[in-house]
Amino acid sequence: LGFLQDTASRKAVRALAMQDWGRERLALGPRAVYVWCPKGVLDSAVMKALSKELGEDWTARNRRTVEKLAELLAG
Repeated sequence: LGFLQDTASRKAVRALAMQDWGRERLALGPRAVYVWCPKGVLDSAVMKALSKELGEDWTARNRRTVEKLAELLAG
């Protein structure tokens, strides 16, 4: 799960979301990028493309980390 810094970042990712990534998946939400990398993120073509396109304008975390952060925020 990737979190975008702003709407300009979303526009930059829109073209990537339209591409065929084979077994990998990329979906675009209002302020988030949803990525599925069945062979891991280190060798992921999607993650490399996102990093190249966005630079430091985003951050990515795995699902469990996001769930833990949500639990902490909920109290």
